Amino acid sequence: MSTATGASAAPFSLGSDVLVSGASTLTACPFGASADFASAYDNTEVEPQVAVNPTNPNEMIGVTQQDRWPDGGARGLTSWITHDGGTSWSKLPDVPWSGCQGGPTRFGRVTDPWVSYDKAGNAYFIGQPIDSAALGLSAISVTSLDRSTGTWRPPQIIQEDSGDRGIFNDKVSITGDPTRPGYAYATWLRGSYPNDGKQHPIADLHSFAYRGKPMFSRTTDGGLTWSTPVPMRDSNSFFQGNQIAVGPDGTLYNVTANLFTGAGFNDKGVYMGVMTSRDAGLHWSAPAKIAPIQFAQLFVPDDNFPIRAGDYLPDIAVDMTTGAIYVVWATASAPP
Repeated sequence: MSTATGASAAPFSLGSDVLVSGASTLTACPFGASADFASAYDNTEVEPQVAVNPTNPNEMIGVTQQDRWPDGGARGLTSWITHDGGTSWSKLPDVPWSGCQGGPTRFGRVTDPWVSYDKAGNAYFIGQPIDSAALGLSAISVTSLDRSTGTWRPPQIIQEDSGDRGIFNDKVSITGDPTRPGYAYATWLRGSYPNDGKQHPIADLHSFAYRGKPMFSRTTDGGLTWSTPVPMRDSNSFFQGNQIAVGPDGTLYNVTANLFTGAGFNDKGVYMGVMTSRDAGLHWSAPAKIAPIQFAQLFVPDDNFPIRAGDYLPDIAVDMTTGAIYVVWATASAPP
């Protein structure tokens, strides 16, 4: 793995603001309400993501949550496309992720949008349908853009869990391979006990072996089919915020925050790490430690309300000319 120091941004100038989104079409949807929250934040778009087509930089796709709920998730995920470098945008037809978007009614909400292109310009879109903000029903769903129609294909659910015995899916990302046409990689965290909670629940709760598996599924045909999800690492650790980047030689790098190792949530083995694969995700190395992670609770200055910041979630990028890898995250203080 290459490393680099002294990174700096290239000169650039900001253009005029362009309005991308319009009024939400989901505000009257009855799905997703909870005992604590009867309504969502109408006409809000959060967690925006933008990807640029490497075969045509004038084409970009942006995705967001649509109508976020105060306690997590949204009524839907929406997407927009531009063919003129961002001067104008048009809304793509909704993907039936959730009940509000014509999907399964068991999914009252959906969260965590992510979009990416591969080398050939195939576009991929991933989301996480859920039933509520509680650790209940959760799924991983993926789709790809059908160039013949200009719309997203029907989403494929590649993982779904009921939430029983503490099993849940979280924090998805998707990466189109810039070196292999038709290849893309989905990854997320799957929290579970050993054997997916097949032991007696009392044995599970006393096992001190709850783990967050860094899950992996890939497509090699432009998103038409996806492989059976498998863990990149099946150890007694909790790997959160998984995100894959691809080097110029085709090596895959998965950056992840290891939030605990061993018995329970503690400060043992808490670090930012990276796993590598040299065969397009079929096999992965053990995580190499980048630096310790340190935490600090943030508060709203006005009323001292605690902020859920997700400060340990990383981002990764690779310089496709030099192979240098860059990883960023928030920490309480500079690592030693």
